[in-house]
Amino acid sequence: MKVSATDLSEPVVANSKQVLLFSGEATHPTYYSTVHGAIESGFREADRLINIYNNPEILRTKVLIVGAGLAGLGAADAFIDAGFSDFLMVESQEDAGGRIKTDLSKHGCFDVGAQWIHGTDNPIYNIAKKHNLLSPITSEEGLGMYVRDDGLVIENDLVKQADFEVGKILEECEHFVDAVDYPKSIGHYLDEKFAKYREKSSDLSDSVSGQKLELLDWHVRFQLIDNSCFNLKELSAREWGKYSCPGSDGQAHINLAHGYKTIVQVILSRFPRGKLKFNCPVTHVKWMNLLNNIKVYCEDQLIIYCDHIIVTASLGVLKHCASTLFEPPLPSNLSKTIECMGFNGGIGKIFLVFENKWWKTEGFQLLWRQDTVLTGIRRWTRYISGFDLVLNQPNALLGWVGGQGVLMMENLSEEDVGIHCVDLLRSFLKMDDIPYPTKVIRSQWTTNPWIRGGYSYTSTQCDTLKLGPSNLSEPVVDRDVPRIFLAGEACHPNHFSTTHGAFQSGQNQAKVILDYIKEMSKYKYFRSSI
Repeated sequence: MKVSATDLSEPVVANSKQVLLFSGEATHPTYYSTVHGAIESGFREADRLINIYNNPEILRTKVLIVGAGLAGLGAADAFIDAGFSDFLMVESQEDAGGRIKTDLSKHGCFDVGAQWIHGTDNPIYNIAKKHNLLSPITSEEGLGMYVRDDGLVIENDLVKQADFEVGKILEECEHFVDAVDYPKSIGHYLDEKFAKYREKSSDLSDSVSGQKLELLDWHVRFQLIDNSCFNLKELSAREWGKYSCPGSDGQAHINLAHGYKTIVQVILSRFPRGKLKFNCPVTHVKWMNLLNNIKVYCEDQLIIYCDHIIVTASLGVLKHCASTLFEPPLPSNLSKTIECMGFNGGIGKIFLVFENKWWKTEGFQLLWRQDTVLTGIRRWTRYISGFDLVLNQPNALLGWVGGQGVLMMENLSEEDVGIHCVDLLRSFLKMDDIPYPTKVIRSQWTTNPWIRGGYSYTSTQCDTLKLGPSNLSEPVVDRDVPRIFLAGEACHPNHFSTTHGAFQSGQNQAKVILDYIKEMSKYKYFRSSI
């Protein structure tokens, strides 16, 4: 009947309070039928009562969700859909959304974090469509003029040729999934194949051949941003083809009419009162004890007891604190996966808002001569790929910065960031009269202690260890009970780096817990209210 001493020791709960406790040799999970088992069970229940009365800041819930980003919201959404109410969510920051941040001001609506929906066959798109949140306008990246640091505008045909060739090379990488033989990395394969492409065009002038290399450098910077990494030679070629966005339309990105925050607001509107606590960082998770539960310590002295915990912290946060957050430590396989998966501050956004629009093109993509070297405080601008137009903001440009330049940018003042960007545009475009922006809005995800970067990627180290996103989603089990679940974009095997991947991973983990609770309820005579 799948019942044990552990089931007999579970308190009866009414109105979130433990009102009936059980002890005795029969309730000890290991030492039943013994005197010392009976004594320890009495100590266990006494400790339970002492904890309750000595610390009024104690809560009890069946499931604790850590983090109110889209993974946490996805888990809660699945619980609400199932009619399951015995859950609580805690969030370290003062607002929900995680890496979603919509800046609303007199200057307009700017998504500093997640900006687009990728594909139509996913729950985020469905929510947006159901609630009329979608914009009819889609966006593309890398449009406009391609201009070099000496002012040379690259011919459009050459831009298209290089774009086609890089696209073809990256498409070839999709066939390396689960292959026995595969390249060392995306960076190695891209360099090798692009070199062969240039060799085939050896009849071209040195000038044009050099421009092709400069275009390759632009594509490398673009891919560093797109994959939020520091080096394409750390990016797995073997796993490249696992990324998918069902229902996607080529390069077109789906916009939200009034910012990504509207998605978060719709999901939160379904939350029952009292299910979400803000400004409540978790500092310690004890997941093995005689009480057969998880004891969670929060920064504000709050203690939460739960049976299952879904941790949706970013991979960057897990890399920083997983070794001290969990007691005992996470299983070796999970710890190794956290360590080898890629996550750093490889993507940054800069919105420049001007008094008036001064450009007539769809954007500016920046190329550098190979012998150009930047030093000093402005060297971060070498990592900017270009400036795109902004949806519904005719007087604004969006600059993209990647790699090592992101952290440098984040540590500057907004004023300096704006000055550096405009001075860069003046130099490239040979236009000394470009005004400085009236407003600068930039991302700071790397220096945010609750995020610590952009989003995940599968590294070449994952190839070596044969680990990846699927390993992150495996539950941590204690005495046949699934206790700890990780969720987030990094945990989705195919939709990593996306909002819908994060949301779906949270939903998937919640469903595992619901299935377990449903299965156990068939065999319990005494159980907590659900």
